[in-house]
Amino acid sequence: MIYYQNKNNYIKKLDAKVFLDYRGEIYHYNDFELSKFCRTHFIKNKNAVARAWQGHKKEFKCFLPIKGKVLLGLVEIDDFSSPSSELIPHKFVLDSANPSLIIASPGFANGIKSLTSGAIVQVFASLPLKNSLADKFRYDKNFWLDWNNFK
Repeated sequence: MIYYQNKNNYIKKLDAKVFLDYRGEIYHYNDFELSKFCRTHFIKNKNAVARAWQGHKKEFKCFLPIKGKVLLGLVEIDDFSSPSSELIPHKFVLDSANPSLIIASPGFANGIKSLTSGAIVQVFASLPLKNSLADKFRYDKNFWLDWNNFK
């Protein structure tokens, strides 16, 4: 489902579907197209630490909660060399107990903060690491959001 769209940039949110039988549960995202992603990594922040903001002009990112709860912020960047401080982040609380998959097209910066101890997020990326590093833009963690307001 498209959560937000503007020109070529978008955010999609896919809620897990659940198959349930006597053996247990299977959570799946059969509508999630994996072919554009080439690598994955896991983020486990220290409590109360925000990992923000990192943007990409060319790379898709996808975020899936594996353990606990995290706050995910996504900001559509208007100018990568000098973004406006007036941009409004989209905020998502990702919870492994009710997992949603968030897909951000290129053009966004992201930030993540753990809301529960030991929270883990799996991140899928569409570019090889070398290309991703060449496409990385970093901004001050409090530029668009005061992460201390979220606990």
